[in-house]
Amino acid sequence: MPVYNRYNNSDGTLAETRFFVGAPSTVGSPVKGFVWVLQDKPALDNLHTVAWDASTRAWVKTAKSLADLKAAKLDALSAKFRQERDKGTTITISSTDYAVGTTHDVRQELRDLREKVTPTGTQKIVTRAGAALTANLAIATALYNAVEAHIAACCANEYDHTVAINALDDEQDVIDYDITTGWPS
Repeated sequence: MPVYNRYNNSDGTLAETRFFVGAPSTVGSPVKGFVWVLQDKPALDNLHTVAWDASTRAWVKTAKSLADLKAAKLDALSAKFRQERDKGTTITISSTDYAVGTTHDVRQELRDLREKVTPTGTQKIVTRAGAALTANLAIATALYNAVEAHIAACCANEYDHTVAINALDDEQDVIDYDITTGWPS
């Protein structure tokens, strides 16, 4: 895909440079006001950013700073936290395992269920994971507590990873740091 750069010639006329990024091929003869440059963009890696330098008409790789690498790793950790927090959990009630969602909506629904079910009443429910059961106050409370425990475990793991990432002082250590460990199953 071409990248355009407009600039003024020394005589005051407007010129346009069109940079085509991709595999080098035959370079056509320049048309007035155009310079054709074909150059491969360098391969991306975790240690560098790549940008086009119009003054040198070349791709420039710049090493990422330790702070940038940490910020990127913490962003990835935040996404991993949301994924793990919302993936659900399993609770055993009367020797039966029930898969229960753990999203914010599910938390609110279980909170409402807990408040709605009287000590002697029941409510027929279907969990977000498709499990049907009749919930009394004890079951509603157990479901809610299981969801809260799952979320608390995710928060604690995210905290531990954040502290560990912030303590790292080497770029390669930040890149190699594994944020996939310690999440509740």
